[in-house]
Amino acid sequence: MQNLPIPEIIPNLSAPTVSTECMEIRRQHFPDTIRFHNPGLRRHRTSEITCQQPEEFVSISLTGTHCALNCKHCGTHVLRGMNDLSRTPQSLFELCSKLAEKGTRGILISGGCDRQGRVPILPHLNDLLKIRIELGMTIRIHPGLPDEETTKGLAELDIDGAMVDIIGDDRTIREVYQLKASTDDYDAVLERLSRHGVPGWRYRVVPGSPWQHPPSSPRHLASNWPSRVLISIVGVSVKLLVEYWKLEDHL
Repeated sequence: MQNLPIPEIIPNLSAPTVSTECMEIRRQHFPDTIRFHNPGLRRHRTSEITCQQPEEFVSISLTGTHCALNCKHCGTHVLRGMNDLSRTPQSLFELCSKLAEKGTRGILISGGCDRQGRVPILPHLNDLLKIRIELGMTIRIHPGLPDEETTKGLAELDIDGAMVDIIGDDRTIREVYQLKASTDDYDAVLERLSRHGVPGWRYRVVPGSPWQHPPSSPRHLASNWPSRVLISIVGVSVKLLVEYWKLEDHL
């Protein structure tokens, strides 16, 4: 892998000036290496890359397509492509045992949230522990807004990562995620996960409405609560959010 120089910024009258400060900071802490992740949750093929083994890492919804929040940016669409545990008499461990026989080496545990924004992880902790010990699977979890008890359970499982949405705007939380919560509640979740040593494999930073400055910026969150990977979601379901906020005049 080549070590490339910091790119020269060529002025463009149609675009704002871009600072190289972020690149300089990154290079102080990370090598000049790019890792491309090719998710196997859905079969896909382009002229350059093909998902060869979609069964290697499998997503499982504990609740099927049911979600008490039915957020406006998702509408349970994300859950529809997952294995539905709620439609099978099998336990989570039994389902994963059969998946392991087909070559599955890792799982994403997800599901719909209750009115407090929590995915029902607690009833499945014993199964997850068996999956970890007996099947040796990689386990990543969408916990929603886990409470203290759930967070302690995730720590005892020694999971590979908690994948948490972080929203920097109270109005987005109320009106898009339809939660009676605030940015302080999301900050508390990160504190809880950090205190119990639950690794943040990915924190998805979901911006608020464009005319408001997010009270909890990605930089603030990244510096206070360590994560393995920080991803900013800037192009997913944007059309849905634009239609919801009625922002055509602002774009």
